Amino acid sequence: MRAHGFTLVELLVALSLTAVAAPLVANSFRQGIRAVKHVRSAVDERRFARSLESRLEKDLLNAVSFSTASFRGGDGRLTFASLDGTPKSVSYDLFHGSVFRTERSVSGGLLERRELVRGVRSWTVGYAYREADGRVDFRPVWGKEQSGIPRTVRMRVAFESVKDERESLWNLPQGRLGVIEGKAA
Repeated sequence: MRAHGFTLVELLVALSLTAVAAPLVANSFRQGIRAVKHVRSAVDERRFARSLESRLEKDLLNAVSFSTASFRGGDGRLTFASLDGTPKSVSYDLFHGSVFRTERSVSGGLLERRELVRGVRSWTVGYAYREADGRVDFRPVWGKEQSGIPRTVRMRVAFESVKDERESLWNLPQGRLGVIEGKAA
């Protein structure tokens, strides 16, 4: 009759199987945690991108052309006048991987500067130009040569931890506000 318990050989076999299986289980657990962190990061970045899109859309749909604050875009910066409430100048720019929104009074005083999104790999804004052959092309600059507001603005944003790029298009209201030298006509 056998005594209760395990033999030394059985214990050694069980211990060696545990020694082989434990690192495999721990590695799988670490990979699972890494995957969850990556998914959370991607979800956060998409949420931040939607927030940026929503804020930029609200500002762009309220964009106006003042003689003292015309629509300008290029070199990672977008500046225009907005009539969301009181007249103000709004700027969006990329600085060290973050997109900032700056609001100034029409006279130039700083009202607010806020970081909207961080972890940005690239942020580009394009402006619709009608070519001679009638097709529309997006260019990275809207400058002094152009008057008024572009018909369409395209934004592309890519984040550091997500491989894909988000693109948004906005068709802007056209027309000029009756303004002469910064005063209502």
